[in-house]
Amino acid sequence: MSDRTFANLHSMRDNYATYGVENYYTKVAATYRNPHWEGIRTVLSNWMDVWWDREGRQACKEPEHSGFTILDMAAGSGEATETLLWWADRRRRGVGAGRPRGLLATALPAAVDDAAQSPQSVNATQDPRLHISATDPFTEEAYTSRTNLPCHCLSFRDIADGQLPCDFYDMIVCSFALHLVTDNSELFSLLWELSSKARWLVIIAPGKRPEIKDGWGWRLWDCKSWSGEKTSGNAEFTSGKSRARIFRSTNF
Repeated sequence: MSDRTFANLHSMRDNYATYGVENYYTKVAATYRNPHWEGIRTVLSNWMDVWWDREGRQACKEPEHSGFTILDMAAGSGEATETLLWWADRRRRGVGAGRPRGLLATALPAAVDDAAQSPQSVNATQDPRLHISATDPFTEEAYTSRTNLPCHCLSFRDIADGQLPCDFYDMIVCSFALHLVTDNSELFSLLWELSSKARWLVIIAPGKRPEIKDGWGWRLWDCKSWSGEKTSGNAEFTSGKSRARIFRSTNF
C-alpha cells in the first residue's frame, strides 16, 4: 500500500487511533494533504481581511515598515502558507474580498468595510508584504514540494525549548495540530514561549481545543469590538469543520 493510498483510506480520527499521531505523519510525510483545505482557506482569509483593516493597513504606512513576519507552525503541506500567499496577491492586485459573510460582515465599521471593497482604496494601501517561515517535524518534504519554500524540521517541544529561527513574529498560524497536544504542561510551555515571540496566534482546529487558560500568555480576541474582553463567539471564524480562534499575546 503506497503512502498516498494510506493517507486517503481512513478518516483522520481513524488514522490517529490506528497508527498514532507521530507514526501516521511519518508514513505520509512526503504526500500529506489536509482534507480540510477549503475550510482553512476560508477562515484564514476572512481573519486576514479583518486584521488588515483593523491593524495591518495602518502598519504599512509606517516609514520603517518592511513587511509582516508570519510563522506557519506545524505547517503540514502548506495549506495556511498557500492561503496567505493567495490572500496577499489578491490585496496586491487590488482585488477586494467582496461583501463578507458571517462574523466578517459585522467585524468592521461601515466606513472601513466600504473602503475595503473599493479597488481605488485597496490599491492605495501599500503591499501587504508577508515574510512566511514554516515548521513541521514530519512533512517538510510535502510543504516544500507544494510551496517551494523552506520548512524548519522543528517539533512543538523544540519550539518550547526556544529553537524558533526568529525572535519575533507578527503572527503565528497553527492549523489542525495544537488540539493534538493533550499534556497541559507541554501545552503551557509551548504557548508561553510563543507568547514571548508573537503578537497574534491563529488556531485552526475542528473544535474548541486546546483550552488556553488565563496566565498562559494569550487572551481570546473579540474581532468585532477589537478587544480582549470576554466574548460570546466573536473570536471565531468557522467554515465546515474548520474553526479559527484568534488570540493576542499578553506580552506585547
